[in-house]
Amino acid sequence: MVSNEGNYFQVPSWTTANVWAERNFGQRSDFLSGTTIRLTVRNIADLDPPFVPSSALGYNSSIHNAHGRGYYLRVTKKFD
Repeated sequence: MVSNEGNYFQVPSWTTANVWAERNFGQRSDFLSGTTIRLTVRNIADLDPPFVPSSALGYNSSIHNAHGRGYYLRVTKKFD
């Protein structure tokens, strides 16, 4: 990275992990027939992006984000 003053500096690596679990109910005789439920957790360790001193945000927003851990639930249903 190059700072606003033209100085070079190294940005530390930043690795996050995501995990998801999914349940497909398949064809059944009740209201869950054809339903799929997925729960996703992004950035499970809730890691902050590496500090970048030349950024007003404190991190490089073009390659990192400061969203932290995120939970997502997706439910889909097939009607035949």
